[in-house]
Amino acid sequence: MSPGDIAVIRAAMASTGGSYIVDPLLAGPTTLHGVPLTSTASVPSGTAYLVSAGAGVFYRRGPLRVESGFAGDDWVRNLLTVRVEERVLPAVVRPELVSKLTLI
Repeated sequence: MSPGDIAVIRAAMASTGGSYIVDPLLAGPTTLHGVPLTSTASVPSGTAYLVSAGAGVFYRRGPLRVESGFAGDDWVRNLLTVRVEERVLPAVVRPELVSKLTLI
């Protein structure tokens, strides 16, 4: 969901008792009716995607690589440079488990 849509959900009041649907003191709702929410600016406002378990997979090419050493003036400034690299490819392998929702 877009951050703006999540903000609207946070501000919504329940129709029964006037209490909030989610805790207003949290930075953002973590779940809505038991479904985990993830905020991203990549999704346009008014749209949400429901992704079921098993819809995607991460393919890995090689192991996690960690390299450490000195670069530039690290020795003088008492620093150590560390580079961590992992090559992955996220892929949707079962598109029928991804649903696009239009919010009204």
